[in-house]
Amino acid sequence: IVDDSLLSAPKAEILYWEDPNKLRDIILITADAQSLSPRGIYKISDFLCEIIHQYQIKLIIALGAYPVNRRKINSKVPKIYISSTNRKLLGQYLMENNYKKIQKGVIIGANGLIPTLAKARFDIDGLVFLAETDNLAIVNEDITDLRASITLLEMLKKSFTLPIKKKYSLENIDDITKNLQVKRDQLEKDLDSLQLIDADDKQKSLYI
Repeated sequence: IVDDSLLSAPKAEILYWEDPNKLRDIILITADAQSLSPRGIYKISDFLCEIIHQYQIKLIIALGAYPVNRRKINSKVPKIYISSTNRKLLGQYLMENNYKKIQKGVIIGANGLIPTLAKARFDIDGLVFLAETDNLAIVNEDITDLRASITLLEMLKKSFTLPIKKKYSLENIDDITKNLQVKRDQLEKDLDSLQLIDADDKQKSLYI
């Protein structure tokens, strides 16, 4: 359910932007959700890597969340963690920006699999940027973190000189979040009045 009782199937989109200055064309891949099974994630990641190779992409930039304990989030601006398939590229962005290294771990999902597959199969370099977000909110399935999303967009605009219009900012994030919460509360109220969904299953369905 997206808004005002309207249903919409999860989708993935591939968008293309041609740079009028002939400096850097962009292919943007975005999705509402991803497969819950490792096999499904691998299949879609492999398919997208084929497309990336076909269009002769030179650099992959993957974005995602870095869950941390809320008590460790000390700033209104989330920290950004970086990983890469190229050590030289990693060193360059660490030196030029205030990003944090990820010493060890696993990047779950297509965010980590696409860059590593593309490097292994086609020798295409990749960067992964993860903005810290509250892990408790993720456990409770509050999957919208606008602060982290806006931080990543501002990073992209600054680091890669991309033509991103500043429609949202960290300055008005509280108003945006409040508006989304009002819609979420109203939807939960509507679902409670219908009583068509089991209480345990209802929370799992509220991906807004």
